[in-house]
Amino acid sequence: MPMISTIGRKSLRVRLLISGIYLLLIVGSITMVYPFLLMISGSTKSSVDLNELRIVPGFLTQNDTLYRKYIEGLFNEKMDLFKLTYNVDDSSFESASVPQQVNDKYVDAWEAFLAQADMGPYASMIGMMEMPVTKTVQAKMLRTFMGEMADANDGDIEKVNEALGTRFASWSSFVIRPQPYLLRRQMPNPTPLNDRLQAFYAQAPDVYRFYPSVTGMYRSLFLKTQYTRDIAEYNKAHGTHYENYNQVHLSQTYPVNGTDLEKEDWENFVRQTINLLWLDADESARPIFTRFLKAKYQTIDAVNEAYATSYASFDQVPMGGLPYTTPQHLVDWQSMIEGWVDAQSGDRLIIPIEAIRFDSVDFRFADYLMKQHGSIEQVNAALGTDFHSKQDITTPQQQWHYRMFQTRTSDLKWEFLVRNYITVINYIVLHGRGVFNTVVYCALAILSALIVNPMAAYAMSRYKMPSTYKVLLFLMLTMAFPPMVTQIPNFLMLRELGLLNTFAALILPTLANGYAIFLLKGFFDSLPKELYESASLDGANEWVMFWQITMNLSKPILAVIALQAFNHAYANFMFALLTCQDDKMWTLMVWLYQLQSDSTQGVVFASLMIAAVPTFLVFVFAQNIIMRGIVVPVEK
Repeated sequence: MPMISTIGRKSLRVRLLISGIYLLLIVGSITMVYPFLLMISGSTKSSVDLNELRIVPGFLTQNDTLYRKYIEGLFNEKMDLFKLTYNVDDSSFESASVPQQVNDKYVDAWEAFLAQADMGPYASMIGMMEMPVTKTVQAKMLRTFMGEMADANDGDIEKVNEALGTRFASWSSFVIRPQPYLLRRQMPNPTPLNDRLQAFYAQAPDVYRFYPSVTGMYRSLFLKTQYTRDIAEYNKAHGTHYENYNQVHLSQTYPVNGTDLEKEDWENFVRQTINLLWLDADESARPIFTRFLKAKYQTIDAVNEAYATSYASFDQVPMGGLPYTTPQHLVDWQSMIEGWVDAQSGDRLIIPIEAIRFDSVDFRFADYLMKQHGSIEQVNAALGTDFHSKQDITTPQQQWHYRMFQTRTSDLKWEFLVRNYITVINYIVLHGRGVFNTVVYCALAILSALIVNPMAAYAMSRYKMPSTYKVLLFLMLTMAFPPMVTQIPNFLMLRELGLLNTFAALILPTLANGYAIFLLKGFFDSLPKELYESASLDGANEWVMFWQITMNLSKPILAVIALQAFNHAYANFMFALLTCQDDKMWTLMVWLYQLQSDSTQGVVFASLMIAAVPTFLVFVFAQNIIMRGIVVPVEK
């Protein structure tokens, strides 16, 4: 009968009591569920939304947050590339400004320029290839490239290494670090890996493509590192009166009308800093360049051999970094930009600074617009812009990306939802034998627990030995010692037996469990004695009574023992690492710990969620049996 009668429930005090109990239960459930939901939400995070505390990830409901995660991945988590490409001064992706509107005509003109421009493979970069801040996360385009390599090489990393000339130890260490060809030291390197990457980049969608800006680099990485971000310091040094750095332009040719320091900055940038790919020279430098080629190679055939070309004369050899042919081509061009001394005559040959000019995406786009429309006024009228001069023209990449982003929000949301989980799954599947070892270990642990413990409990239950309770007490005393205390003695014993790095090292120390034997003995004692008497009269031996009667009637408590054995084996980390230090014998928990030690919060939470799936599924499908195992002994 109920503890509170129907009449008693009508009392105001009883109703308040019941309401208070329900309120406490609700609050208790919230305190349990809320942190769990925060962990689920945290499993999708990257560095841009790491400080967000929401049970629903912000990028699912807020367009601004989704956009910031997109540009974080687009620029491979590198703020320098973001700032120089978009010409902005945002301090982090988390605080990056979101475009308020898109000038479709201007973006259309940019896309038309890209369709007809032949900038070669080094002008653009592909995003979502590297995650240096969130470390172990495998971004979308990197996974795509890995998939292509795996398909082409039957999933064998050794075949990949042989084909690409690489030394990846495993698929989990397959990392690509794309670099922008902006600084002089960043030179193209024609290796099998880079050649394959260039082919992959050429087919990549534009939503993951950006073009690092030479003019943006001049402001962000050259001027601001020397004169600080304060325009007043720049004006003080140069004797100028600019209002902001956006008014400081990189001239396509030598700034004849600039101040002395502006000329010096331009020359230093050209002679020492900028990548040689984006420099060329006008025909006034042809005599010096031809003299250099004749002095170094003597014949055009020698030039063609070095450059992998087929020019008919020295006059046909282009003066510039593009089109790129061989590393020797850039080495010679560097000699012309920085100066080269003829060993025979002692003459120093160098292209005059007045003859050098930039030939990058920024300037080609400006030239394209001026050619299409004739004047800056007509450019403004046609595209709805407000440029004052040709130098004001910039590439509308931020608007271009934002327009493409608006058409890909669903795909991006899904990518950011599953990215960390895919990283964890790839790590687990592609890392050693973690899954296989765990399955075998759990199966052996369950099997041994369901054989050894029931047999020991059956013996003490069926045969009333005088020392039964002493043995039972001894078994219960084993629960008084925490596992950490017994790990070292177990390790030493297993080492002496030569069992380290084997499944026996994992199974033997937990073969018998005092608590499990105690539970089983109590359950066996509750079984009717008449069953065994009847079985004996029918001629059943002890094994038949144990296996067909006792074990069949004990399925609920055996399920509890099996679940206990599974949980212990599945969650075993420290002892598994101590006794199996060979990574070929590592279980899933050891590999996940290894992953977590090198990962940020998002991947850690995702690994915890994935690790909880097996135990959750076991409980869901076995909960009725488990509840019977708890209730039946009480009823008996």
